[in-house]
Amino acid sequence: MQNVSLDIAGGEFLAIMGRNASGKSTLTRLLAGLFPPIAGQVEIDGIDTRKDISRRVRRLVGLMLAGADQQFVSNIVEEDLAFGPENQGLPANQIRQRVDTALKMVSMEEFAKHPPYLLSGGQKAKIALAGLLAMNPRYLVLDEPFSYLDAGSIEEIMKILSRWSNDEQGTLILVTHELEPALQADRIVVLQDGRLGFCGKPYELLAQGNKRLREWGIEPGEISLLAENINKSLSYPAVNDVKRPDQLVEMLCRLS
Repeated sequence: MQNVSLDIAGGEFLAIMGRNASGKSTLTRLLAGLFPPIAGQVEIDGIDTRKDISRRVRRLVGLMLAGADQQFVSNIVEEDLAFGPENQGLPANQIRQRVDTALKMVSMEEFAKHPPYLLSGGQKAKIALAGLLAMNPRYLVLDEPFSYLDAGSIEEIMKILSRWSNDEQGTLILVTHELEPALQADRIVVLQDGRLGFCGKPYELLAQGNKRLREWGIEPGEISLLAENINKSLSYPAVNDVKRPDQLVEMLCRLS
């Protein structure tokens, strides 16, 4: 990471995008307090991680890695969810409450006694997320949580995250290659070779155009791609600055 200066507000939903090896995973681990910065400073709720990487930080920040299987520590779902609260030193009755609440938040109560490795990809992602929610974090950092998930599972996970953010006033930091979920964020950061290539609102990112998005390793959305292909079939660019289906319909009506 080089010369990256970033403030993340409480309750904010921040999406981080960029090519492979652009620094996304390094940034998530710095934000989660897994290791201190070699240079510069990372501060989490007033805690300088150069001086204090401790349980205090890990109680504040929950980190979800790509591939839910990496996070499972038990062969039974409810035991897996109990692992984090147990390490926090909570009493048994509070651990039970945390586990039940987390399972309810991801609508997986009926799978409490199931082995997590027998679940589907989408179900595993929900259980991995529930394991973090059971620890009652203030910040959720998710590093490519949608790997190997279909569109329906991604939509379900995003709904869970949105409810958590709204209900708990939690801060959500999402690293993703997927443009659609990133567009739901309050802000989008694009990393490029370890530097900050872009930081702004979703509509400001889309305004950069498909060419710039591809330079950053971001595949444009379906509507923008369709508009781009229509323009290629014409002798002049007739469909411009289209981001939503209604805008595309309006442009096509003008051409008809």
